Formats: sequence, structure tokens, C-alpha cells
Amino acid sequence: MQDVAFIGLTVLFFVVMALLGAGVDRLGRRHGVDADATQQEAGQ
Repeated sequence: MQDVAFIGLTVLFFVVMALLGAGVDRLGRRHGVDADATQQEAGQ
């Protein structure tokens, strides 16, 4: 049962991170240059 719970939490973690990434992209496109510059700095 612990293995199943661990796999479930891992999958949930990846789903949450994917949703957060999509949200950041959406906000970046909405706000334009400022958000893009912030993303580039974070990328470095």
C-alpha cells in the first residue's frame, strides 16, 4: 500500500507542477514583456 500511495503522490506532484507551469505561461502571455523578462531571468 505504501508503494501505491508514493506513486499516487508522485503523479499528483507532477500534475500540480504542470498546472503551475501552464498558469505561469498564461500569465506571461497576458502581461507581455515584463513577465517574459522575468521568465528569462528565472531560466538563467
